Amino acid sequence: MALQTFTTGQVLTAAQVSALQANDYNQTVSTKTANYVLTIADLGSRVFMNAAGATTITVNTGIFAAGDTLWLGNIGAGACVVTAGTATVSKFSTASLTLSQYQGAFLYFVSTGVAILYSDAAGASFPVTTKGDLFGYDTAAARIPVGTNNQVLTADSAQALGVKWATPSSGGGMTLISTTSFTGTVLTLSSIAGTYKELRLYIKGLYAANTNTLNVTFNGDLTNPGYASLTGSDAMNRAFSLSGSGNSSMNTWTYLNTSANSDSFLVLTIPNYSNTTTMKFMNATGAVETSSGSYTLGTWTGFWNNTSAITSIEFRGIGTFTAGSVELYGVS
Repeated sequence: MALQTFTTGQVLTAAQVSALQANDYNQTVSTKTANYVLTIADLGSRVFMNAAGATTITVNTGIFAAGDTLWLGNIGAGACVVTAGTATVSKFSTASLTLSQYQGAFLYFVSTGVAILYSDAAGASFPVTTKGDLFGYDTAAARIPVGTNNQVLTADSAQALGVKWATPSSGGGMTLISTTSFTGTVLTLSSIAGTYKELRLYIKGLYAANTNTLNVTFNGDLTNPGYASLTGSDAMNRAFSLSGSGNSSMNTWTYLNTSANSDSFLVLTIPNYSNTTTMKFMNATGAVETSSGSYTLGTWTGFWNNTSAITSIEFRGIGTFTAGSVELYGVS
């Protein structure tokens, strides 16, 4: 039953009283199938649109008074737009005046010519379409497509929605920069970016037929020495001795296999390698098979006496490298 006006002395029938008590005082449901302009007869009622195509419900001024309300809904497949005719229809900034199928809105008049639409219709259609998609936002709701297996969601201000799916750096913050085989008399790792906190090198199976001496330099510096100390047993010293005596040049480490078939492994770590104000500190730990199943261990600590950022690392042997490889990692 629509809004009723009663007069003094009017007597209500039992049916009328029952109707008033039912369904929120039984607001009349008025179903429309084409474009519709609200009238005073709709006051206190529920106006539903049921059309297959697009329709409008128009709101004009001078029809309703301040405090009047209507409930609007759409049960049809076509979108229904609540349209301001001569009246003003306001809404929340992200709400929509368009009612899709099964959406509704509460229309409240603050004056005869101004209404507020309280709508459950969002300003954008439901953006996600695929398993794993996420809601994103820039100026409106948008879809963030699901990434591939093992990718992680990463903040990236260059992306339209501020995030992206990306493969994380390997090794818990370690990025493999290069893998290079030893060959010739000099192996150079060049153009090393200065974007990491430290460099880490894994040298495996290194062998040169002519010598067991490995020389390591930075930025091609053959004249500005560094210094290192070596710890270990006599057997280790024989396998990993530094050339010279006392504080010997960091450039020369004796660390090569004694035969092409023996195992060796060396880890060289260079922290803060890209700074340009201090000398570069480093440490190394390694093992070499001196005979079948017998290994010698060695540990060095030292520095390169230069404030330049390290951009290249050179390995030299007195002779020709014939086996081995080096993996260069940047540690974030």
